[in-house]
Amino acid sequence: MTSAVSVIAIEGKGPNALTVEAIAALSSALDEAEADPAVEAILLKGKPGGAFCVGLDNAVLADGEAAAADLLNAMGHLLLRLFTSHLRIVAQVEGHAVAAGAMLLLVSDLRIGTPGNYRVGFSEVGIGMPLPGLPLALARHRLTPTWLTRTTALADLLPPDDAQAAGFLDHVTDNVDAAALQGAERLAALPRTAYTQTAATLRAAAVQEMKLSLGVR
Repeated sequence: MTSAVSVIAIEGKGPNALTVEAIAALSSALDEAEADPAVEAILLKGKPGGAFCVGLDNAVLADGEAAAADLLNAMGHLLLRLFTSHLRIVAQVEGHAVAAGAMLLLVSDLRIGTPGNYRVGFSEVGIGMPLPGLPLALARHRLTPTWLTRTTALADLLPPDDAQAAGFLDHVTDNVDAAALQGAERLAALPRTAYTQTAATLRAAAVQEMKLSLGVR
């Protein structure tokens, strides 16, 4: 691995649910990577051989409106930072990527998954939660239009091959470690200014929707 690629592991609660502390740790790792002039790409991983991310911590979401709002706000700001970073983001997926986990895939430039008995997508509507505007903006930007209703309003959770067809994953391969690293190294070699300006123009409408959802300018 070259010094241009920084590996960041998602270290959440239980099967890999994000708490405020886990989100803060990811944000801190992003701070460090962005501050290092040698780093050009991030390889984002879940638990080895396990879930990429199963969403936000349900215990916090059920612990009153204030606690839930703090967690949702922290996640939204992390997603916005990743989506607008000069760093190229590669996600390596070896297990469930659900709810906030699916959102992390949609803010990643390249998503490499392994075959397996896991699911990818938005579970919110299925458990009685309307999908907020921020993930909907990402879904409209990244997902294949014919899959949008199934993956958002109908809460379909997809196996890896369908997740690739829908736009959550770019490649599914048995050799996920090598493919993800090679992808990160390739993206790290892209000229930073050209990538940043092109991505900003491409994503401008989605970023504006995300900022409106978060109440930031």
